[in-house]
Amino acid sequence: MHVYGDTNESILSRQEVRQFDVPSIVPVSAIIRENWKEEELAKTDLESERERIKLLMMYSMAIQLCEKYIGNHTKYPVNISHQMELEVQSKKNQLIAVKSGASDQLLHFDDLYHMFDNIITEMFHLLDGSFGRFEKTTVYEQWCQRHQRFLEL
Repeated sequence: MHVYGDTNESILSRQEVRQFDVPSIVPVSAIIRENWKEEELAKTDLESERERIKLLMMYSMAIQLCEKYIGNHTKYPVNISHQMELEVQSKKNQLIAVKSGASDQLLHFDDLYHMFDNIITEMFHLLDGSFGRFEKTTVYEQWCQRHQRFLEL
């Protein structure tokens, strides 16, 4: 994992910041809505400080996603291996340490952006057989017909 250090490199700009537009029909996650605070960003004119604030807001989002989905005792646990759970919990603990001031080793934006990639991949592999069987059913065909306009977005 790359850890952001004391360089002249921008926290957010090691690579182009990725953005994508979510269709307006998709509701904004409460985790995003509650953590992204434009008023905090407006308090400073320093770009480096704005980037630090953005990164800390994203830390909060990642921590809350872990608390909601990662682990057997969460509200909505995802089906992943124990090893994967330990890896993500370790990253979450790093984020908590930075937010609390116990560590000054900021994780780079790219590491944060890709924090859940391996989880998604593992979930797809675990679902692959079941989903393949489901795709062959009449129920799936009916679902696709009902949701065709959303599938085209």
